[in-house]
Amino acid sequence: SRVLRSRNVDSSSRLALSVALAQTRLAYNCSVWPPLTKREKTKWSTKYIARVRGAGGTFNNKLRRWTDDQALTVAKCVSPAELLWRSRLRYMWRVIQTAPAQLFGLFAADAEAGGGYTSMLAVDWAWLCLQLCQTKVAIMDTRLEAAAPFLLGISRRAWKKRIAKSEKICILK
Repeated sequence: SRVLRSRNVDSSSRLALSVALAQTRLAYNCSVWPPLTKREKTKWSTKYIARVRGAGGTFNNKLRRWTDDQALTVAKCVSPAELLWRSRLRYMWRVIQTAPAQLFGLFAADAEAGGGYTSMLAVDWAWLCLQLCQTKVAIMDTRLEAAAPFLLGISRRAWKKRIAKSEKICILK
């Protein structure tokens, strides 16, 4: 915390460190979190944004009011929801590569019960497809069932590049 307050360290380094801390400490293992309640989402998002605001110097005061979107733009950082989506999508590749049969079983069970982890993955997959729809790396089929064959045929490096591309698109918006 001394580094984050030190004026001897340039602001871009403090900002990068703060964002890295927010994304690693506050989002530890978020790729496997169950669906968060509304209260949990609000509490987690507030802490994430506060961490980003701290190093970015985007506090609200009498002279200036910063929205969360403005603070994230200054920090060149994705929103809390997008961070969760990206983390689950990265993990999704690993699960499909190591245990496709089990994942298909989860898809079927979740489809009957409604809600749950794979329902979140379906939303995440659709989000990624929409982010990339205007690029050369477009994924056309937004159904979750289409994700497994696609991910089984792609390298981890190529998958991570697609996720990074979607993150850049979100930051530019």
